[in-house]
Amino acid sequence: VYKRQGLESLKFVCHSCVPLDDTSYSRSAAFTNTNSTTVMFTLETEGPYKILSVRTSYPQPKVQEKVAGADVYVVPPSENVDITVQYRKQVQQGEPEGLTRQVGGSLKIAFLPQSGTRVLPGAEPVGVQDFPMLTTVLYPKISLSQDSVNFENVHPNAPKVMEITLINPTLVDATWQIVDE
Repeated sequence: VYKRQGLESLKFVCHSCVPLDDTSYSRSAAFTNTNSTTVMFTLETEGPYKILSVRTSYPQPKVQEKVAGADVYVVPPSENVDITVQYRKQVQQGEPEGLTRQVGGSLKIAFLPQSGTRVLPGAEPVGVQDFPMLTTVLYPKISLSQDSVNFENVHPNAPKVMEITLINPTLVDATWQIVDE
């Protein structure tokens, strides 16, 4: 069983208007092998997450094969593995229902049956450890300083000027445009 160093889950807070390469979209966690024996495992994510990097404190031996297309990692007792995961930004269809949206997923560590540095062929994982991940996506909201804009009677050759203020009461930068229809 891996011990997560001080974390119960990976939590992301992402602003919807920020580009994907922003650091808010990725998190790292260090895991320590607390078993008395070396473990072999694969990693995968569930939900809109992607593994960016895996670094072990132990030099990796050449493992003969991948398991279900995934790399196999070998970590002796008390050694660590640092895993960096990225939230994959999803395209929002239409207006968000609120100012935030919660998106969940998990990092799965599948422990493999082994003989030395060989994975036993055809064997299923002997255990899976789930590490929850949660992303809070924040959306901007633009409001006007007035409930409505009424120009009333305006002569066609005498434009009338009215001032309105756009307000963004959220923490998220907002982009907007005026469309003349």
